[in-house]
Amino acid sequence: MNLFLLYQSAMRGLNVSGGLRSGVFGRKIFHHDVVDSTNSRALDLIRKGAEEGTVIIAEEQIAGRGRQGRTWYSEKGKNLLFSVIIRSISSEEMNGLLSLTSALSVASAVRNLYAISVECKWPNDLNINGKKFCGILLESVRESNQFLGISVGVGINVNQMKFPPEIATKAVSLSMSVGKNLDRHEILEEVLMEMERNFSRLKKGFGKDILKEWKVLSPHIGHNISLKMGKDILIGIMEDIAEDGALVMRQGNKKIKLYSGDISYVDCI
Repeated sequence: MNLFLLYQSAMRGLNVSGGLRSGVFGRKIFHHDVVDSTNSRALDLIRKGAEEGTVIIAEEQIAGRGRQGRTWYSEKGKNLLFSVIIRSISSEEMNGLLSLTSALSVASAVRNLYAISVECKWPNDLNINGKKFCGILLESVRESNQFLGISVGVGINVNQMKFPPEIATKAVSLSMSVGKNLDRHEILEEVLMEMERNFSRLKKGFGKDILKEWKVLSPHIGHNISLKMGKDILIGIMEDIAEDGALVMRQGNKKIKLYSGDISYVDCI
């Protein structure tokens, strides 16, 4: 079944499952023309009891956001903007591994479909030749100190060919890389299948394997990096990624673990 039909059914409030290779992720899909952000809708649905694997997808976000409050730019109808609800894994249990698992899933899906070399940039970006084509934002919901669920927000530049001047040299789309217009429905289906597979592996205790696969796609491990954390900048060698997803930086004889920040400069050693 074409995913467009799934979207239409979802808009009428029906549960749908046919046509997706994933079993749980995408069993219910809510498709919107315009939303504030898919993560905001997902967080609201979590509070209302939406099931694991529920997907919220939009053609346009008027308040789309990335990490650290940044705005996410996306041309209407050209890209993939969606969130997936996760209830069975708490952020406290898995910490940064959730972001890495999500990023690995998108990278695997793209590599399955196209002959593209994808790079994983810690903590949750995906690049092609150093330019960003995908960003991931995880947000959780707690009420009365009880964990309710996580929204995994994903933005993938698919068919957009032009970007705002301030990010034009830093952004790229899959279409620009492949050289043709791409089927967004096909990409979404592949990503959901990989997310379901990898989150299942994570729940079964295969986090080390997921981390190993992610590190193979990281061009920065073993290199000098400049890591921006708010107003602070740390410089050192990105030595490794710890089992909890933290970045391990070496500064001389000292090693430090970092849980957030932006790699703004990389220099091979």
